[in-house]
Amino acid sequence: MKENPASQSGIFNRGTITLLVLYRLVRVLSLLAVVGFLSSPADAQFLYVNNNGSPNVISAFHFNSAGTLTPVAGAPFPTGGNGGLCFDIGSTRTIHPSGGRLYATNSASGNVSGFNIANDGSLRPVPGSPFPMSPGGNPIGVAASANGQFLFVGRGFFLSPFGAGIDVFQINADGSLALVPGSPFGVGGGAGFDVLFDARRKNVISDVNNYEVSVFNAAKTGALVPITGSPFTTPTANNHKMALGSQGSCLFVAGGLASVSAMQVARDGSLSNAPGSPVAATGQTNVIGAATTQQGNFAYFGGNNSIVGFSFDNRCSLTPIPGSPFISGGSFPAGVTTEGSGKFLFAVNAFSSSVSSFSIATNGSLTLIGTSPLQGTALCPTGLVAYPVIVGPPASR
Repeated sequence: MKENPASQSGIFNRGTITLLVLYRLVRVLSLLAVVGFLSSPADAQFLYVNNNGSPNVISAFHFNSAGTLTPVAGAPFPTGGNGGLCFDIGSTRTIHPSGGRLYATNSASGNVSGFNIANDGSLRPVPGSPFPMSPGGNPIGVAASANGQFLFVGRGFFLSPFGAGIDVFQINADGSLALVPGSPFGVGGGAGFDVLFDARRKNVISDVNNYEVSVFNAAKTGALVPITGSPFTTPTANNHKMALGSQGSCLFVAGGLASVSAMQVARDGSLSNAPGSPVAATGQTNVIGAATTQQGNFAYFGGNNSIVGFSFDNRCSLTPIPGSPFISGGSFPAGVTTEGSGKFLFAVNAFSSSVSSFSIATNGSLTLIGTSPLQGTALCPTGLVAYPVIVGPPASR
């Protein structure tokens, strides 16, 4: 039987077609991989600073693998509210990293602004932003639950009795906020300044300027209930911002007047003073900001003229890092934060309206990379956050 010439050439044609299809498929997959990398917020690294001005804006920077800061296009981004109280105001924290949102406080106008974080780092207000606090609230610290369902906002500071409580907001699917019934919680009970969420125990931690730190358990509804023994006494009086260690067993409090409190966190969230606490913040006369690394046991505190660094052990005892204190490259680095990899620390310089970036060595020492001016007007900014972030230690099993 004579073989069909078409069938002979068909072998070649099918092979050619197969190769062409595979080539085109590889091209398409390569393009999709590039697009996917560029479009994923988790693959980009950004730094945001609450300028705390009036009108208030958020400064935004991209940072690369060397820690160099570059302004995000379109920054600064208006909050729709007003800042204005000097120091301690305007903490800015992202919520659950997969949520891709940022919330910032506006102290003078008594509201909270919410933003969606775009792939290029730009900010777009969530529907209805900004959101009012409960009556009389001047927001300060802000934190979110690890599942991104609730936002916890400290309401005030310079009040008598100390502590104006914590407003709790439910975070809706579109990022808008709804005040949880019963807010504010912990009024007059040692709450209302900086706020942290302890993801391991589902607790909310808050401090005030009164030798105290309060701990609340967050119910499924978002309501806050003080744990047994709260508020807990600290060895420092003029408490400012706080930071949890990477394992959630140590809490560090910027003590305000040249000292730092180190507190051990028990399984139930109760606090006790760590050995050697309080610790002198060498070179400082006023310690405001606090931050820890999520990789390695390092804690940093910002204040006037420099940043003080410590390593800490499993008892939460602090030991000065070689070379500490570290010069910031700006005036009064009152706000500090780290990013998830533990490679970089960022400090906002309250008196010079700039932000500095540092590399973190394996021994915790800091090397200044560079300093960039904030975008727009600012007044004593202290709140900043790197995105994406690790919200906190995972819940215990």
